[in-house]
Amino acid sequence: MVAYVVVATRKDGPDYDRRIDALKLNNGYIYSQDQIISAYDSGARFIAQVPGYPVVEVVPAYRGLTRYLKTQPDNLLGNNLLHLPNF
Repeated sequence: MVAYVVVATRKDGPDYDRRIDALKLNNGYIYSQDQIISAYDSGARFIAQVPGYPVVEVVPAYRGLTRYLKTQPDNLLGNNLLHLPNF
């Protein structure tokens, strides 16, 4: 199965939840967080790599009733998506 590579993120601002609004993939396309979660639920897989750190899988998680994206723990950065460049 092909895994799409996340290369940058659009964060909603410096608020407490630091929700990611959209992700840019290595194919140049930009998808909203909700589109990525729907694609994940349909079987698509996504990975992220912060330079100098291991590749990690991007997965949906819950905060209360709200779904958001995070990376699998790598014991190095927390949510690696927050360390990718902004676009």
